[in-house]
Amino acid sequence: MAQDREPLAEPRIPAIAPVWPCVLAFAAGIVCDRRFRWSFAGWFVSACAALAVWLVWTIAATWSSSAERRADDDTPDAAETLPSATSPESDGCWGTVVLLLALFALGGLRHGLQRRWVAPSHAARWASYALRPVRLQGIVVREPWLRAARPASALAPRPLPPQTVLHIEVLRLRMADRWRPTTGRVRVYVDGDA
Repeated sequence: MAQDREPLAEPRIPAIAPVWPCVLAFAAGIVCDRRFRWSFAGWFVSACAALAVWLVWTIAATWSSSAERRADDDTPDAAETLPSATSPESDGCWGTVVLLLALFALGGLRHGLQRRWVAPSHAARWASYALRPVRLQGIVVREPWLRAARPASALAPRPLPPQTVLHIEVLRLRMADRWRPTTGRVRVYVDGDA
């Protein structure tokens, strides 16, 4: 005997992945700091203020929505004085906007910290993900070790040969046709047993 059942509601799928606006806001902060070179104090105050406003907004919205659930229909309560982020009279987007502003400020702050704390002569300033040959002089600070060969996998489509791994304290780095004094440590991978 078949029972009459209500059809299940289709799951709601967000139109955009929720992480992308956050990543874009953070990246926009980095780009803005790179382009305009705002002060560290400005980024720090902006990030703290935006995070504080977002936290207060979130706590107030949570408190308000829980107070609305507890409120009786005939008694006025504090829930009526503070609209929640999900109530019809509020857009529900202000908390998101403030969070994105906080992430924007945190992106600028992170870039400003990197610019402030990494010395101009540090090897990290010259590092990039592009594969290119580089010449450097330095001192090996740890005993080299041989890394075993690795077969092909989903992350490495071709097998990798055994590699010698060196940790070097950099003294000089060759840029174009001249040597620059450089600081910092690098890890160097050399194919085979060096």
